[in-house]
Amino acid sequence: MKTKKNYSNSLLFKSLLILVIAIFTITGCQESTNDTVEVTSDADITEAVNAQFATSEAVPAENIEVNTSEGVVTLTGSTTNLLAKRKATTLAQNVHGVLSVVNNVKVSGVRPDGAIETDVTQALSTDPATEALEISVDVQNGLVRLTGAVDSWQEKQLAAAITAGVKGVKEINNTILVQPDSNRSDEDIKQEVEETLMMNSEVRGNQISVAVDSNRVTLSGSIGSAYEKQLAMDFSHVVGVDSVVADELEVQPEIQSDMLESDQLDVLTDEQIVNAIKRAFTYDPRVPEDMVDVTIEDDIAILTGTVNNLNSKLAADSDARHTAGVRDVENNIEVQKKVVVTPEVAVSDDAIQNRVNLAVQRDPYLESTNLTIAVVDGIVVLEGTVNSVFKKNQAEEVARDVKGVLAINNNIEVTQGS
Repeated sequence: MKTKKNYSNSLLFKSLLILVIAIFTITGCQESTNDTVEVTSDADITEAVNAQFATSEAVPAENIEVNTSEGVVTLTGSTTNLLAKRKATTLAQNVHGVLSVVNNVKVSGVRPDGAIETDVTQALSTDPATEALEISVDVQNGLVRLTGAVDSWQEKQLAAAITAGVKGVKEINNTILVQPDSNRSDEDIKQEVEETLMMNSEVRGNQISVAVDSNRVTLSGSIGSAYEKQLAMDFSHVVGVDSVVADELEVQPEIQSDMLESDQLDVLTDEQIVNAIKRAFTYDPRVPEDMVDVTIEDDIAILTGTVNNLNSKLAADSDARHTAGVRDVENNIEVQKKVVVTPEVAVSDDAIQNRVNLAVQRDPYLESTNLTIAVVDGIVVLEGTVNSVFKKNQAEEVARDVKGVLAINNNIEVTQGS
């Protein structure tokens, strides 16, 4: 299991947090009061959600009905896979004016439970981020129950995300226990949650108040969208947190404000930005934080080190880009074909090819495609034809999760629907 460490940060960072909040209190609230836009009507929200679905090949727009009441979007209908249902929620949450999303879409289709269980078990045991986790899988009528114990909430969620990517899975009952090695005080947890929210460029951390009582985090304040609210809750699951409640964190889409004003970013030091990026690595199961180094030059995050799969390199890049104060990322991380044993052994091209083939076969979006996969010195070459750009990109995304893949040459041709 991935060991978590470096939970606390410097006193200087805490002082910065207080300074940033003070600056925002004086200037930010004044600006947000003036920057208001017209509240979106329910009819406009429904139209906008339908438009999002219509332009996304990941969602069967024709099979999903959208209804909106006082900003709450309810989705009904059916889809053939759980990934599409989850994507529908995310797309709806991102629409301006949406306060929350209730997803009642049913996942249809029939596949033998034994085949689903085999594929889920295989997916979890061959993904580099979950292969070492002790997770059991049971399937009844397409409902997958996951059991076991992991070190972090993030590992638990990743296991569910990987499971959702297997065709035939209708729902997931994620009963995996989170058993961290650390006992932390409420004050320590509060400080880290505040710092995490403040230093992530995807949420307005300067508008969120954090309270912690007996390892339970309560978020209050205002947030710009339903999706941003979900992210704030997710990011609040630091080590030691038992649950996160955000009933008092209101979605107020009529108020527009920047995540962090430029003058607030100017007071960030390189050390503080590096610490924030490393903290993000610590909570990302895909990134071996002890194998990746970070330096900052002119607000550019320079990443170096060695990982054993392409997705780790890309995940580290994404974590750095979503950190406040980072203008760009120079990703010099190297990918090596090795398995984690002693002594380390190179992964053969045949083994990589077999894993990629199996990953493509169990993906719900790619099951009807006819792709050819070759591997030369760890470089995966994808060939064949598909009927959409989405499926071409999906094939590449599936391949990059495989351990040992150094790079991908995506030569798949799109014949129609692009």
